[in-house]
Amino acid sequence: MLMDGALAIQTKGDSKMIKILKVTFLAGAISLLSTGAHAQDDIYRCGGEYTNSVSEAQAKNCILISPTPSSGKPNKDYSEFLDAPAASSAKPTKVMLAKVAQEMEGTIFVTPLRDSVDGELFSCGLEFSALKRDFITMKGAPVTIYGSFNLRYHPGTGIVYVLKLGGFDGFGTENSFNIASAFIRAPNGVTPKKAIRADAETNGFGLFGGPFDKDALAAFSGISEKSQLIVGFNRNSGQQDVIVKLDVNVIDTQMDGNGKVIRQKSKEPVNEFVTCSYDLLKAARASLK
Repeated sequence: MLMDGALAIQTKGDSKMIKILKVTFLAGAISLLSTGAHAQDDIYRCGGEYTNSVSEAQAKNCILISPTPSSGKPNKDYSEFLDAPAASSAKPTKVMLAKVAQEMEGTIFVTPLRDSVDGELFSCGLEFSALKRDFITMKGAPVTIYGSFNLRYHPGTGIVYVLKLGGFDGFGTENSFNIASAFIRAPNGVTPKKAIRADAETNGFGLFGGPFDKDALAAFSGISEKSQLIVGFNRNSGQQDVIVKLDVNVIDTQMDGNGKVIRQKSKEPVNEFVTCSYDLLKAARASLK
C-alpha cells in the first residue's frame, strides 16, 4: 500500500521545463503566427493545409473556413483560443492559432531523470511536456501539459510510481487549470487502479501515485518496449478523460519558418530510464537482504 508520505517528495526540474517551453515551443509558434498575421481575411482549408489564395482554393476545391459564412455559424468550431503574442502588431486569428495547435499537437520533449540522496539511488523517471487539443471541455482549444513519471523506492513501502502533472490552457504557462484526477495507461489499455492524489509543491500541480504492481509494470513495459506512455486527466471528477499519448523518444520540438514541425528523436530517454530502473530494483532488493 502506498503511504501518503511517498507523495510528498517533489520532482526536480520545473524551471528547466518552463524555459524549454518558452524558448523552443513558443518561439516556433510565434514565428508562424507572425508570418501569417498579414494574411487576407478569407482563409481556406485544403486537406491538411491552409491558404489565403482564392485561385489555389478554387483549383483544389478547398473549403472556406474564415470569415464566418452568411449563416452566422462558423464552418468549423475552433473554440475561443487564447491569444498568443505575435511579433507584429496584428492580432493572430483563431484559424491561425488552430493551425499552430494542429501542427504542434503531440509530444514536445522528454528528458530522463535520475535522483539520489546521500549517494543512494531512490528515483528514476521521465520529465515530459505535450500539447493536446482538448475536445472534451474546451471545444478543441489547445492545452499544454507537463510533468514527470517516476519510479521511487521507499524503505518500508517498496517501489511506487508517481505521476506529477500540471496543465495550462493555450500555448504557454500563464493560464493554469486544476487537474482533478490523472492516471497512466499502458499501450495495451491496462490502467493501474485509481491513484492516490496529493497536491504538489509546485502550485497548480498534482501528484498521483500507487504501488508498482503488475498494472504499473505494464505501463513500464510500454515505455521500454514501445517507447510510449499514455497519460489521462480530467478537470472535474466525473468528466470524460483527456488522453495524451507520449512518444518518449522525442527530446525536442521546433517549428521552422515555414510552419513545419520538427521533432528530434533519440533512444536516450528510454535507455537511461530503463537502466536506472533496473539499478533501482537491484538497490531495493539489496536493502531487503
